[in-house]
Order: sequence, then structure tokens, then C-alpha cells
Amino acid sequence: MKGIKGFIKGHGNLRNEKSYRLSGIKISKTSKGKWSTKQQEALKKVWLKNKGKHPWNYGKKTGLVPKTAFKKGVIPKGAILFKKGHIPWSKGKHLSESAKNKIRAFMKTRPLSPNSGFKKGGIAPMKGRRNYKITGEKHYQWKGGITSVAQQIRHCPEYINWRIKVFERDNYTCLHCEQRGGRIVADHFPLKFSTILEQNNIKSFNESLTCKILWDINNGRTLCELCHNKSHKKNHD
Repeated sequence: MKGIKGFIKGHGNLRNEKSYRLSGIKISKTSKGKWSTKQQEALKKVWLKNKGKHPWNYGKKTGLVPKTAFKKGVIPKGAILFKKGHIPWSKGKHLSESAKNKIRAFMKTRPLSPNSGFKKGGIAPMKGRRNYKITGEKHYQWKGGITSVAQQIRHCPEYINWRIKVFERDNYTCLHCEQRGGRIVADHFPLKFSTILEQNNIKSFNESLTCKILWDINNGRTLCELCHNKSHKKNHD
């Protein structure tokens, strides 16, 4: 709605002293929340006074623009810009041996933060090694040896290293269907895992560490899960 009617309708909630002062006339509020005749006349004077004028933010999409805002083509004062062909002052310069020794001495006396112990891409010092200080009965979660010997062997670092060596030798390829990658298994063959435990009478995990045939990669082959399951079904039949 345009004109004075639209202006009055749009100012239905502006019943404060600020809006009244615009017209220079003091008007009291009505109890029903509607504009009285005097209020409408005052608003009419405000509308006629501001007719044809544009507000300060007319045509600005971002609203209030701060003085520190970046403007296209304007370089702020004190800005250091890189120019094409400019040679930095540090190019070709190296630290002297005395400066390097000072830095080394300072870094040695600097206390290590808790986040500086292990960095991304680093190799843990105990990777692939068994920490016997917290193994077996020495571990706080020891429950009297309820884990089977076969399960202990399959989850130990020595068995994991054996699997990796078999995979690398076979190039991570199934020897039956020649599928490379995916879900593959390192299978004991020709002597089965259970057969090795029975023949060598292995009753504990420590006894398995001294069994050479158990960790021999020549007694292993790479199979995919499907071929591995098929080979076990044939043996059971």
C-alpha cells in the first residue's frame, strides 16, 4: 500500500516518544493501540517532510559497512604486498654455526609439552614389539588366563608380522582366483594352524614363540575370504 495510508499502517507499532518528536507534536497513546486522528495528522506531516528522500542505507545490500571493510582496488595503509620480481631479503642466506648451536642448546633445555610426544607420521618405539612388563599376569586386567592359546597367537605382534610378510611375498593377491587386494587372509598351508599346535604339543603362548614352523612364511599362502572358506569346507567334507 502506497501513500499516506500505507505509511500510517506501516507505523502501527511506533508509539514511542521518538516517533512523536519527528512531527514536533506531542501526542498521547490510545488505550486500544490504534492511531487517533491527531496521531494520523502528525504522521502525515512526517510523511510529507520525508517524501522523496532516501534513507542512509538505500541500495546497500550488506547493511552497515564498517570503515575497515576491504574495498576492491584500495590498498590499506601499511600493507606489505609481494610484487612480481621482488627478491626477499632472506633468499640465499643461511644461519651461522654459532646461531645453530644456540638454537640447539635452547631447544634441549626447553620442557616438552604433552602434545609433542608423538607426531603424525611418526613410528611408535614399541611398534611390532611385545611389552612383557604389562603382559599376562602382570597386566591389571588379568583374569587367570581365560583366553585360548590360539587366540593369543593370532592377536600377537609376531603373528601380525608373519601375515604381512606372506602378503608382501604374494603381492596381496589370492593364489586361487588371482584377486588382488580386498578382503584377504594369510592361511597356514600345507600344514594347518591347528595341526602345528597338535604336532608340537603347544599348550602356552611362550611355547609357540619357539616353534619355527609356525612363523615360517613358506608355510603360508594368501587367499581371499571366499577361496579361504571354500578350502576349509573341502577339508571338512
